[in-house]
Amino acid sequence: MKTKKTSQITMTVQDTDEVILKIAGKGNITIDWGNETENEIHKLSSKLSDYTHIFTGTSIRNITITGGNITRLICEKQGVTNLDLTQATKLKVLYCGYNHITELDLSNNIALIHLFCSHNQLKSLDISRNTKILVCDCSNNHLINLDVSKNTRLDYFNCSTNQLSSLSIGNSLRVLFCENNCLTSFDVNKDISLLWLILNENKFSTDALNVLFRTLPIGKENIICIEKNPGIDECDLSIIESKGWEVVDYDITLTNSKNKAIRIIYDDYLS
Repeated sequence: MKTKKTSQITMTVQDTDEVILKIAGKGNITIDWGNETENEIHKLSSKLSDYTHIFTGTSIRNITITGGNITRLICEKQGVTNLDLTQATKLKVLYCGYNHITELDLSNNIALIHLFCSHNQLKSLDISRNTKILVCDCSNNHLINLDVSKNTRLDYFNCSTNQLSSLSIGNSLRVLFCENNCLTSFDVNKDISLLWLILNENKFSTDALNVLFRTLPIGKENIICIEKNPGIDECDLSIIESKGWEVVDYDITLTNSKNKAIRIIYDDYLS
């Protein structure tokens, strides 16, 4: 008989005198705050609950959460430098942005649906095993290459403000933000579902933009932004405009798009 593995999450925090974790799930968890205080035992709910601890001083702390089935974890802006989720196999939603995380192993988190890990120090990110994922925001890191072509349910993807020179995507994607990177070309399948494509501040030449325009599918009030690319002045915008795409400035947002499907995506994932 196989021994059932106990769910566990460990994280290292520093430069903070208070930590607030938001957790949801099922069962009982034990929290060891890593400062020789008595462990806390809590019963999880399907709704997010706050778990707060105040530290004396701002030295490095190792927090361990054991037991239960944690399905949602929010630990944004908590001074996290290390986050081990390899034993949190029921995790569906993770918000760990605005920290100092340099590595994130999600290979065992195959139930993951929503991932927000922006504003960290990640140099690589592999979500190839997270095939249920719908939403991913990994913007403002140090990523060089990304391949999400195996994430066939991915609907919303934000990889802006990295150092990307290579990006591979799948056909399910409808909203893509990848501005402020180093992309010179972009492979798009004609069967892709893209409604919203933000490519400004990359390195696309005139020829590369025209190739992209010819490859993008026929749209209806679809949105593309290509500001501050080297080839923008001489590219042929009529190619993409004749296919139902609107070339816009970057001040447009998902909420004021004319495309109803885009507004629904915002309501579903980001509101």
